[in-house]
Amino acid sequence: MMDSTVSVAINKDSEALIFIVTDYTLEADLFAAMPERVNAR
Repeated sequence: MMDSTVSVAINKDSEALIFIVTDYTLEADLFAAMPERVNAR
């Protein structure tokens, strides 16, 4: 993550520490927010 240009965090916990260091945050369940990406293989 140190060399990333943009970082995104998705977490149901609004107090998640990852939100401190990311550029974009989404407080949501990953499987509800992006089901088509989670199920794509």
